[in-house]
Amino acid sequence: MDYKECNSNQYERKNRFHNKIKNEALQLLSQLKCDLPIRYAIQMTKEAGRRGISGESLGRVFKGNSNKYCKNWAECRIINKVQRRNNQKKSQQAQQI
Repeated sequence: MDYKECNSNQYERKNRFHNKIKNEALQLLSQLKCDLPIRYAIQMTKEAGRRGISGESLGRVFKGNSNKYCKNWAECRIINKVQRRNNQKKSQQAQQI
């Protein structure tokens, strides 16, 4: 691959919103006869754009952007937050007694 060719394909490689998948989602939406709320239709197209060619969600691959995509990590889980809060309350009550 040429240097120029590599630079010209740079946007295509970085583009997470793959046009082929987005067009397929728009076609599916146009085929649906029922009345979808506009917000739901927009959300469907956005979700289709966030997926790779294989259909797998790109959120699993991308780990940046603070906790937006890594919600399943141990620190971020709601259950662990609640448990930590309960433990803190218990330790405070024990210190008061």
